[in-house]
Amino acid sequence: MSQKPFTMSLSATEAVVESDDLSSLSHIMEPIHEGDRDLLLVFCPGAFKPSEDYFPLMHMIQAQLSLRLWIVVLHNTNKEALSTTKIDVTLTKVLPKLQQRGLRSSRSEMQDTFIAGHSIGAYLARAVAVRRAQAFIQLGSNFDLKLDSLAQYPKPVLTVGGGRDGQMTPAIIASHAAEVLDTEPDLGPHNTYAVKPVIIIPGMNHAQFCDGQINVERGDLPPTISIEDAQQRTAELIAAFLAVQAATEDSTRDLEILSKAVDETHRRYKTLWEALRNPSHEAVAHQLHVASPSKLSAENVTIVRHDFSDNFVISKPYIDAKMNNQVIVMTYLNPTKMRNLSNLWVKMKLREAVLQHYESQGDRTVLIQALGKEINSKTFEVALSLVSDDDREMFLKQGKKLRFVDDWLCPPPATTWVESDLSFTPTPSGDVEVQSPVLTSPMEMPPRFAGMHYMKVLTLATAIHWILVDSFR
Repeated sequence: MSQKPFTMSLSATEAVVESDDLSSLSHIMEPIHEGDRDLLLVFCPGAFKPSEDYFPLMHMIQAQLSLRLWIVVLHNTNKEALSTTKIDVTLTKVLPKLQQRGLRSSRSEMQDTFIAGHSIGAYLARAVAVRRAQAFIQLGSNFDLKLDSLAQYPKPVLTVGGGRDGQMTPAIIASHAAEVLDTEPDLGPHNTYAVKPVIIIPGMNHAQFCDGQINVERGDLPPTISIEDAQQRTAELIAAFLAVQAATEDSTRDLEILSKAVDETHRRYKTLWEALRNPSHEAVAHQLHVASPSKLSAENVTIVRHDFSDNFVISKPYIDAKMNNQVIVMTYLNPTKMRNLSNLWVKMKLREAVLQHYESQGDRTVLIQALGKEINSKTFEVALSLVSDDDREMFLKQGKKLRFVDDWLCPPPATTWVESDLSFTPTPSGDVEVQSPVLTSPMEMPPRFAGMHYMKVLTLATAIHWILVDSFR
């Protein structure tokens, strides 16, 4: 009986590991500087972006950092996408290859290992970085604000976005800056500047982290700075972050680089994140505007914010005579196509209802066709006054202008108003017409339905974002 030759078959788990191992295909950049300590940066490309698109940025990082830095750019092509498993497996498999080529290991695998990524590459790498890296770097990417928290992530994180990034918009990155700044009273400024710096580079778009090819379909914008300047600035920030985390003797200058960039981001975008914080509160001013010239004051307006549209649809505003005559206003934030931005749906009391309840003197004529228009126009004027001088100048020179037109008085039934939204209509001139849908009910109706004024209007955050980003689409 002849003996069969010995063969070894891979188990299902081993097969998956082998297929996920990109270490032999990934690009290794050896250090260009000497030193007695090695750092490792593992970089994860964005979706369908070839690895070589990131080589110029990686070379700039090595040039900026006066430490012995190894870089591994994970293999990727324009027909493939990474996964968290591929990142994890490849890191395991590539470490022995690096050691064979001269990488000097630190006391633990995690120390002096940094994981970075662009766009979805960063998003996928975050779960690996929290277990296997000293710190994490995300470019044009974010933590999911509803599922995760940058402030609570247990490792240092550098977040870099672009002021002209139409995919990972300034609204998203600015929210991260606010999230970190909120922790400063407890964690101190070092956390804001060195541990969790959030930085937006003015004039840079999403594509300039790699090849500069704008993805118009996904909303990215033309940049106002060159790709060389954008990548040089990004490399400077990454190099400074690595030096600060490595706690080098001369990292004071690197901390200054990060601090200056964080302060500039706060200066430019604080008004945006403050407007994003509680847009429902804007309804106080809107109810006062609708009720003018009554004796109603801001202290007598209470806002109820509905998180679910069905609840908002059924709700009704009312005046509570037992609670200091409070006017109870209902609001709902309807998400726009841009993440983190919403239009404000608001149910208020009709002018005549407020005048009658407060026994105010004044014109009881209900001026339907102008109120939403006036509110939107005033909101936009405030937004224009809050942005930086250069952002305002660029918008006035190049951005699409908003033209606020008379409100649309919705015909019966009431579902017509429910199914509508604030409209943005391009015109042949290049401007965009903005119109609010409005629904009112006369005082003669049954009490539950009488004296209502429903309106959908622009939020301050949406207006600011239009000036900064959306007007250039």
